[in-house]
Amino acid sequence: MLDDWLLDQDQQLYQDFDATHDITHNGRWGNIFTVNGSTSETLTAKPGERIRLRIINTSNARIYQPAFDGMEATIISVDGLRVGEPIAADDFTLAPGNRIDVDLIIPESSTPLEVTDNFTGDSIQLAKIIVEGDPVKTPSFEYPENLTVPVWSQALGISADKTYVLSAASDAGKPAWAINGKVFPEYDSYEMKHGEFQKIRFENDSQLLHPMHLHGQFFKVISRNDQPVKENYFRDTVLLTPGETIEIGLVPLDKGEWALHCHIQEHAEAGMMTTFDVI
Repeated sequence: MLDDWLLDQDQQLYQDFDATHDITHNGRWGNIFTVNGSTSETLTAKPGERIRLRIINTSNARIYQPAFDGMEATIISVDGLRVGEPIAADDFTLAPGNRIDVDLIIPESSTPLEVTDNFTGDSIQLAKIIVEGDPVKTPSFEYPENLTVPVWSQALGISADKTYVLSAASDAGKPAWAINGKVFPEYDSYEMKHGEFQKIRFENDSQLLHPMHLHGQFFKVISRNDQPVKENYFRDTVLLTPGETIEIGLVPLDKGEWALHCHIQEHAEAGMMTTFDVI
């Protein structure tokens, strides 16, 4: 469980939870990191041991890009669903709300191995793995792949059923965030038919980060900046970088009214939220 905390010079929790700076930037980012509530999370493993490690980004706004020092690390699950084929662990960007399961093979090491975050370009230690004990034979087995992930290659040539433009706005003179020019609770709900394919387009008309999250449904990224993307897995949150356009495909399977919003909580609170209905 990854989290970050913003502490003041007296090491107390910084109390301004509605700072204009956080709203107009990438949310509230902390200066202290915890894993499972600890600032010094340490695991112990034997050389050759194979570990399934689940990583959940519970931070309010911070983005992580986990790296695994000297370990063979492969992602086998994203956002709680098995992947269609294994993914190199160091290539995945973990936005708030994202979850990954990582298959780790522990090498021999006389010094502690580190799990670090490299998203900002600085290597920040998140946890340590101490390698000790007699070596064990590494278990060998097939990955539990999801063989039903669709290709949806023909979706690249069709128009989006719905476009969401993400932009800065003003609400009663205060900084705000809008979807298609409307600041929540003002919004237009979009209607999807149960079991029918939908192509959704997100356009980030800002210079900030926006991890967009759909409640109740899973989707597959089809393109980034109108270039095809091969993601052989489903997810429920995807990060848009400044100025980026992303297209996703989904078949809504759960009926009801669902939220769609930025997973940076300050952005959602400042209006970057809407809903869609699956009928």
